[in-house]
Amino acid sequence: MYKFISVTLFITVMILHMNVLFAEKQKALLIPIYDYRVNLDPGKQQDTYSTGISRQINCQLIRASNSYPMLEAANSVKYLTPWKIAITLKKGLTFSNNQPVTAYDVVASYDYLEKHQNYLSNIAYWIEKMYATSNNEIIVELHNPASEFIQITALNDLPIYQKDFLAKAEKQPQLWKFPVTCGGYKVIKNDAHELALAPRFNGYPIIYKKMGDMPIKESEYQNFDIIDDYFIAANESPQGFRKVQVFAPYQIFLGLNSQKPRWHSKEQRCKFLAQMQADTVVESYGEEGQRANDLFPVGVIGYRNNYQFIEKIRENYPQTNKKIKLNDFCLAFLKLSVPVEHHSSYIKMVRNAIDTKNFHTEQITKVKDYTKLIKSSCDAMAIGFQTNTLEGYDFLVLFAKNGKNFTGLYNEEVSNALLNSQNLNDNKEKARQYQRIADIVRDECIAIPIVTIPMETFFIKDSLKAPDISKSAFESYYLGAIT
Repeated sequence: MYKFISVTLFITVMILHMNVLFAEKQKALLIPIYDYRVNLDPGKQQDTYSTGISRQINCQLIRASNSYPMLEAANSVKYLTPWKIAITLKKGLTFSNNQPVTAYDVVASYDYLEKHQNYLSNIAYWIEKMYATSNNEIIVELHNPASEFIQITALNDLPIYQKDFLAKAEKQPQLWKFPVTCGGYKVIKNDAHELALAPRFNGYPIIYKKMGDMPIKESEYQNFDIIDDYFIAANESPQGFRKVQVFAPYQIFLGLNSQKPRWHSKEQRCKFLAQMQADTVVESYGEEGQRANDLFPVGVIGYRNNYQFIEKIRENYPQTNKKIKLNDFCLAFLKLSVPVEHHSSYIKMVRNAIDTKNFHTEQITKVKDYTKLIKSSCDAMAIGFQTNTLEGYDFLVLFAKNGKNFTGLYNEEVSNALLNSQNLNDNKEKARQYQRIADIVRDECIAIPIVTIPMETFFIKDSLKAPDISKSAFESYYLGAIT
């Protein structure tokens, strides 16, 4: 009898809770997202929508706020020696299942990332060992003394998950649809149509509507509260919304499939890339795009203002008016990073350089599949990358020996130099090292930068107050701050 009453009461409370969250639509933030399959597992490739959702549900030791490191789960950070750091946790931290966050969970989370990410952010090059001395203290031992360790940690995504959850998810990957997390929100719904988050402390509930890849109809704008520019038709500005632009440099590359026999030859790769004339591509982006002149976009450590990447290739492989004869050619697009409306300009750029009767395109719709270019029959791919850390490392790692490499060409010199660059504490010295590595990549003629989009654009309803939303990339912004 008593058990029956308990269960009934629990169910009633849950129903009331769901009604409070979703019956009154105006009290939930509605946000459209592109992918039908959001990935909340950081051990796999994630698109910007997945990382944005992860930002809401995860906590980490230290997090960047307006580019400054702020203690989040950490209560204190103390250097015991120049290469040994003690970190204590804040009291009262809990996971979404109400279990306490411990130092053992922090260590297990780092171990998971190190084991499962095909590439780990450059923080992995700094840490030699991490271990817990108690429920409340973590010790981090560094390879070398590094005064800016706190800053680097804050800029990287190092989420904390419950140790027991990670062990279970290892055997049951489907558990990542509802991960046990310690951030301000928790996942309460995740199906083919939407993903819903409930606030654990304060803020609006959030509903991410999983859309297709086409612009939203003008008549439907008012159904949403925040809309990525991706879903807004060209030259449109939704009424009742304000436009927000954030400096978050994004760069699109054209990379060759080095595993395809015709591109085994460096000479053939160089001759092909030297013929690329990106004017039509840059023009298709209007005011938001600019010609990419270096391997790194503007604002990133290593960027050279007066450098001309493609012209350096043309010094040895001059551009000609004669088209390259090929029996066939396949151009792939990572759909999320190169919207369909721009495809024709990339196709025109490539077709102007080659003579073929058999030209076709392929679209890669899932971010986690983009490295499959090297296993496909396609010759090249247009793909974009963004960095929130403003580190040249994030672009150089695309050409190192790891799971983020989309061309399949591994240069040992690049990997070794990239590893050594993380021992440098001076940003000017690090920039010079990044530039030297970029020149190695350039001389391999495996990819060229095409267009840079310095600003990230989205629209938010005029009625919403969002403090400091223009000071960081949208996927890094905590939506619980919106009122």
